[in-house]
Amino acid sequence: MSPMSTAGRFCWHELMTTDPDGAIAFYGKLAGWTTEAHAQDPSYRMWKTPKVTIGGVMKLPEEAQKMGSPSHWVPYVEVTDVDGTVHKAQSMGGKVYVPGTDIPTMGRFAVLGDLRHLPRQRRALARHRARAR
Repeated sequence: MSPMSTAGRFCWHELMTTDPDGAIAFYGKLAGWTTEAHAQDPSYRMWKTPKVTIGGVMKLPEEAQKMGSPSHWVPYVEVTDVDGTVHKAQSMGGKVYVPGTDIPTMGRFAVLGDLRHLPRQRRALARHRARAR
């Protein structure tokens, strides 16, 4: 499969919540998902279906809670070049909240805002594939 064949698709779904255990119980019953602790950070748990890992769940950071952020889902969109996408977003007037950053064994990501500065997550295909194996 060529890198361009999956670029642009939603590839990871992350829930940032004040109650990870409650969310895990709820979505486990609702969707049949299970979770597995991440090897480097057991507080981060990955959503699993019988065939694939589809996302993660984590505690909403205290700083975000203090700023009034509610629990929310964060979608990740697959790209072939995170840094190139960051540059392109900036040149189009987008905002960079988190520059291209590596997550060991997971991939590279950035947090970008569109023209209305709504955050969007981006993850590089090459690293995403390494995680999916």
